[in-house]
Amino acid sequence: MDRLVDMLQQHDGNAGGVGLAQLLDSARASGPDVRVIALPAELQLPPELEEHAYRVIQEGLTNAMKHAPGAPIDLRLTLNENGLLVDLRNGGVVHGSALAATGSGLGLKGMHERIEALSGSLAAGSDAGGGWYLRAWLPIPV
Repeated sequence: MDRLVDMLQQHDGNAGGVGLAQLLDSARASGPDVRVIALPAELQLPPELEEHAYRVIQEGLTNAMKHAPGAPIDLRLTLNENGLLVDLRNGGVVHGSALAATGSGLGLKGMHERIEALSGSLAAGSDAGGGWYLRAWLPIPV
């Protein structure tokens, strides 16, 4: 749990490349294999979109590690002219976790409300294979 808290406290206000890279490195250091299909380096997201993407990925990693510690995590970022799709999934339960029973659910609830305020969408929860998923659509700010 200490490692997870350390990972979450590393955000320095820069949600762009370095911040996200640090977040992913911290998640990998916690044990799971985090596989990323990211956007090409030359693509620049609007700063507001980067910040929202960072927060969504942070929440997704937290829940994936909480509900299936040690399970591999796949993160796919897809950008088109309308927005960014964040798809994060883990491979299923490796072993039970006492952390899975903790939390108030406010992280996902707050994330859902923030994304809906942007006219985006969020779906998250357990999947049929025993894993956990988070899928968010973040429109490009106009």
